[in-house]
Order: sequence, then C-alpha cells, then structure tokens
Amino acid sequence: MKKVLVFILIGLIIFPNVSIAANQHVMEDKDLNEKMTRKELATIGVRLKDLENLVQFYEDKNIFPDVKGWATPYINLAYSFDIMKGTTDDKFEPDANVTYIEFLTVIMRVMGYADGIDFVKYPEDYYNKALELGLANMYIPYEQTITRGFAYDIITELLTKH
Repeated sequence: MKKVLVFILIGLIIFPNVSIAANQHVMEDKDLNEKMTRKELATIGVRLKDLENLVQFYEDKNIFPDVKGWATPYINLAYSFDIMKGTTDDKFEPDANVTYIEFLTVIMRVMGYADGIDFVKYPEDYYNKALELGLANMYIPYEQTITRGFAYDIITELLTKH
C-alpha cells in the first residue's frame, strides 16, 4: 500500500512535466551499452523538466570553461535551473561517466525535490531519499557508473507509470 501511495504522490509531483516530456524526445534508444556521460544526463534533465524551448537563450553563455559544443546550452540550463551542479565551481566534466546516485539525484531534482530541504548530505541523504521514494534499487551501489540503456529503461518506466 505504501508503494502505491508513493507512486501516486510521485505522479502528482511530476505529472505536469511528464505529460509534456512523454510527448517529446527525451532520449534516443541508441548506443545503449555505452556509459552515460554528464552532458547526456544534463540534456535528459532539461528535456524532462520541459526546458528545451529555452536552449537558444543559453547558447552564448559559458558557465563552465571545460564545456564546449552541442551540450553547452543544455549544461547551462541544467545548472541554472538546479538540475545539475558542476564537479567544482568552475568545472563540469561533461564527458565523465554518470554514477547511479548522480542519475537518481537529477531525477529527484526534476521531480521537484531540492538540495538543502529534502536532502543535505551527499550522497547518503540523496540515496536514502531515492530508496524512500521507490526510485532506487538497494542492490545497486550508488557509486556504480550507469549505461545509456540503464537510464533509458528507468526513464521509460517512470514515464509510462505516470
């Protein structure tokens, strides 16, 4: 009963974003065996939050000196809307592999959960909140890197459930 209630609450929280995200292209189902990168996760976060219409306004900004190319506006948006943070104040590491906890954190931020309110200590509070919400699998270590296929399956499952 608790799990059903959690999923209903999650649905109520993300329904406005999901209904739009489900109708748009969130993630391609190609190269699914490849490790997911931080720039790909930023792009997914922006699309799930339905912010892609703002990309053109973030193309000329350069928040992180190590970010270049097509992902720049997505990373700028993800940072500006608190979907993702840099690895340091002036570094994003766009080509670094994504860990399970980074992925879960982005999903929870898209759902409206906030740093300093819903979780404070990284990664413990974030992982515990994801477990509490039924988003995390306790048998997957939070520091494990994830593939594009893993992310695709989780996102597809979340979008079809809600």
